[in-house]
Amino acid sequence: RLGGDEFVVVVPGAKEDLGSYVARLEAVTVEAGWAVCGEACLSLSVGIAVYPLDGDDAKGLLAAADRRMYEAKARHKADQQTLIEGPVGIISPSDKYGTAGGAGR
Repeated sequence: RLGGDEFVVVVPGAKEDLGSYVARLEAVTVEAGWAVCGEACLSLSVGIAVYPLDGDDAKGLLAAADRRMYEAKARHKADQQTLIEGPVGIISPSDKYGTAGGAGR
């Protein structure tokens, strides 16, 4: 735990596509929200940094990951705003995953 609701995951020698790894983490997070709250109440914003491309020490890697995490948060916020005020009209933020009318999970 880095602080607050921020966590660091170190994946030494990662061989798999990190995008796939993050997608699995996001799916587990959303499913946990559904299990606990009965709706999409949890989200995940991830910032990836890879040694040595993004930094050659912990400070540099954390700075790169932090920057990317805030970029991801901004994209999530923009996506949510688009869903709420999108071209089809206004929908409930709790229905941002298209669950109205039994069409979702």
